[in-house]
Amino acid sequence: MMQICPSLSEINAALRAVMVETVKPFSSHIIIVPEVQEAAPDTAKILILQAFKPEIVSGAELGGRAGHSRREGNYLVTLSVPKGDKVKMDQAWAISGALGDDFRMLKLSVPSGGVFWTEDTNITNPGITPDNRMSLLVTVPWTSWTGGKQ
Repeated sequence: MMQICPSLSEINAALRAVMVETVKPFSSHIIIVPEVQEAAPDTAKILILQAFKPEIVSGAELGGRAGHSRREGNYLVTLSVPKGDKVKMDQAWAISGALGDDFRMLKLSVPSGGVFWTEDTNITNPGITPDNRMSLLVTVPWTSWTGGKQ
């Protein structure tokens, strides 16, 4: 049986759904900034920005278009906090920990029937951003298959 490979848009949507579900308990303290945000959000809150970054595909099987290749990438969640606000920074650490826990080692299914996997997450503190805010970065590596075309 031919394995169904998830599309990039399906992978992005599934990762975003996990992120949204994870941050729901913190909803009074955060704003999830849409990827194509036009208006300025309330900067007194913790801003959550996400980026979907597919990487290079590496060949895994022989067979031309019918063979499968390994596709990898990262889903990046940045928590942006007003500089000097210790309470919000503590909340951001709690949120980043929850994201790290919830994204760790998942097998996710997409509507087409394909699956993909996440790996161990990484949380870093890049420090002060150019807009004079503090930030935490949660990196979620993911892996899927692509190919299988006749």
